[in-house]
Amino acid sequence: MSPTVSIPCEARASPVLFWFVTHSVYRMKKLLIGFLCLLVLAAVAIGISVWKIGAIVATYKPQIQRSISDAVGAQVTLGDISISFLPTTRLSVDSVTVETITGGASELSVGSIRAKAALLPLLSRRVEISSIEIHSPRLTLVKDANGVSVRGVTPKQSPQKRAGPSSESSQSSTKSEGFSVDVRAIEVYGGALRFEDQISKKSYTLDSINLRSSISLQQDRVLLSEGSLDLRALKKHKLELIYNEISFNQSDGSVSINTSTLRTAGGDIAVSGALKTTQGPGSMQLNSTSLSIAQLLPLLTNLVPTIPPQEAAGTLSVKMEIGFQGPNVQKLTGTIGLKAVAYTAPSAPKISGVNGTVAINGSPSDLTLSTTALGLSIDNSPLQLSFSSRLTPQEISLTSCKVVGFGGELTLPSTILREPQPILKTTPVGRNLSISQILRVAAPSIAETIQGTLRSFDGRFTDMALANPAQTVAGNGAVVIKDGVLKGFNLANQVMSNVEGLPFISGNLRKRVPPEFEKYFASPDTVIRDLNATFTISAGVVQLSELRVLADVFSLTSQGSVGLDGQLNLRAAISFDPELSNAITNRVLEMKPLLNKDGRLSIPLLVKGRPPAVAVVPDVTDLAQRAAVGTIRETLGGALRGGSGAAKGLGKGLGKVLGF
Repeated sequence: MSPTVSIPCEARASPVLFWFVTHSVYRMKKLLIGFLCLLVLAAVAIGISVWKIGAIVATYKPQIQRSISDAVGAQVTLGDISISFLPTTRLSVDSVTVETITGGASELSVGSIRAKAALLPLLSRRVEISSIEIHSPRLTLVKDANGVSVRGVTPKQSPQKRAGPSSESSQSSTKSEGFSVDVRAIEVYGGALRFEDQISKKSYTLDSINLRSSISLQQDRVLLSEGSLDLRALKKHKLELIYNEISFNQSDGSVSINTSTLRTAGGDIAVSGALKTTQGPGSMQLNSTSLSIAQLLPLLTNLVPTIPPQEAAGTLSVKMEIGFQGPNVQKLTGTIGLKAVAYTAPSAPKISGVNGTVAINGSPSDLTLSTTALGLSIDNSPLQLSFSSRLTPQEISLTSCKVVGFGGELTLPSTILREPQPILKTTPVGRNLSISQILRVAAPSIAETIQGTLRSFDGRFTDMALANPAQTVAGNGAVVIKDGVLKGFNLANQVMSNVEGLPFISGNLRKRVPPEFEKYFASPDTVIRDLNATFTISAGVVQLSELRVLADVFSLTSQGSVGLDGQLNLRAAISFDPELSNAITNRVLEMKPLLNKDGRLSIPLLVKGRPPAVAVVPDVTDLAQRAAVGTIRETLGGALRGGSGAAKGLGKGLGKVLGF
């Protein structure tokens, strides 16, 4: 019987554990050595590839250029190409130039391209690029009836329009399914974009373009996410677009923008929507609560050079939806809010305190703007404006325009013909307007010389060139003024003071005015109860065909001209109140023949000058002749009325000769 030997458990396990450990280390050592050998072989292979890659690229560069040229429809020229694999895969292209098919000037070029990529994802049909840098790209876009395209580049024909795919293209399409490209970061530096609109015959330039974004290519869809685009418009205006997601679809040319922000010098504008660059409907939404007009105006001035230099203040709020048909704007719908807006331009009234909302509706070629209660001040005169206007390429029509202010109301239905120069046609109608308030805006130089109420005004004006309205306006109208005052000029006093040199009185007629009427002549002003006139206007001159003035102690009828600068050239007849006329003729009996059939003293005169320097020149010669004839008539008539038959016959004959 063999003796029994008892072995502790630890002693039994130790050799087994030792063998296992030593054997495992040996196997791991072999594995590690094998892996190191493999790594060395890979490094050698990569080194050889890197050493040979220049020759490979140089060999296939013409075929690469030809393939790219066929794809974009234009001649593509690549600069030096280099590829490296350590420490990461890197591709560099020194320059890319795309020329027109006819060999014209370059319309698209790139200073240089740098890219870093991973190779292993290619096994699963994915391209992962950690970064792409593009320096100084140049591009010209052209908008025409067919859409937007790169000048000189033939757009690729969409699959729907191809006559019939070949088996090769079908296989290529099949193979490309599921293929994707992801770029973690793309950066563009110093780009430039020129946009030529052949429809409107205008062009715009964007430069200093910088882009930072991640990009994903899934079949024919390009997705930009969480990036920014900043640029300079018209060489001086900085703009920046901060976006969450922008996608492009090559098959249908669609672009989608999801909740982005456009930052301008005047404030931020929220942008979202989708449209197609070829054909098809689309829409964009613009929203902003506060935009500074002072900051935005320089951009508007550059876009519309005909706007004169000006100063502006206040803010805008915008809520707008823009409908597209392809790349073309089809419809505009929305509102623009104005708050504390002020505008000042040379040789123009100062507009301030503009508050209200303007509604916009229609297409760019037929747009309607309207508002119901827009408050504003013109040269500190508060107004309320309501209008509906229609804008077309040919004209701007104010189908309705009502201004409440200047103490009354003014309607101004008008049309502005755009070409060849802006021409205004209008039929204004005014009621109960303050003359001094209107003149403070329209003619400040004479605003303080005339007061009163423009009870009614009806006019029709044509051919008024906005560049020179005073000298080009033509038309006609009628005007009624109530309770007017001509400041600094007393017409009655001027007439009486200038009636002198008559043979039957010494000095002037002013000295013969009775004391009870002195107050009407001592005043420095002329008080006008009523004024009625019909007129025509041409070449800056108003021709009065009939002017009737009723004042406290006289009435006046006149014809002649009044310049828009206030220059008077009138031939008139002034007739004094019967009571005043009798009082004067009782003092100067020789003037009794000057009384008309209504018992009024009537004096012909000329009125010349510009208020308040107006010269009133009575026709003294006419007065003397009329007085002399009247005296002779009275003397002969009285003598002959008491004579014989022969004397009476002689009296009648003399009466005919002398005109009585």
